[in-house]
Amino acid sequence: MITIILIFIIFTFFILELVYPKSIYLLSFIPSLAFSEPYRFITSLFLHADFFHLFFNCWALFLFGIEIERIIGKLRFLMVFFVSGIVGNILYMFLSTENIPAIGASGAIFGIIGTLAILRPSLSLFIFPILVPIPIIIFAIIYGLYEAIMSFTHLYESTSIASPAHFGGLIFGIIYGILLRKQRKRKRYLVIWY
Repeated sequence: MITIILIFIIFTFFILELVYPKSIYLLSFIPSLAFSEPYRFITSLFLHADFFHLFFNCWALFLFGIEIERIIGKLRFLMVFFVSGIVGNILYMFLSTENIPAIGASGAIFGIIGTLAILRPSLSLFIFPILVPIPIIIFAIIYGLYEAIMSFTHLYESTSIASPAHFGGLIFGIIYGILLRKQRKRKRYLVIWY
């Protein structure tokens, strides 16, 4: 499964960060270097700040990635992962008022969640501390609104969380999910002309 390979790559990058700490500055997404060093749009997706950042992103990638990969296939899954991450970095670049490096797979993971929320809206999630399951579509809407507020008011800048990357990835995932859903509906009808 591609999901497991991505998790392996993320862990490999984390080991690189531990062995060679300077790699985080060489590979992270830095808005002012986006166009002169475009590889950073991708490499930053595999870097993580610490073990908890790594663990929670890999856990979410495992849970949601395996499900969406099964539904849309390997190539589309890879496309969602990378394009969501890139779109997240682009939104971060445009909304960031400072030149702070961004790292992590969160934008890509929120793209996966957005696509899954459209294709399987009633999929239930248990989110601590809420003790009742909530549909993934409700989670996507609530979290999307939260990230939009954090992004467009620049409140995220006082945290270590790149909310615009989360929001950008989620929006791309939702749009892609809508396109896939429409495409699947069209394939259900076969028109025969005489």
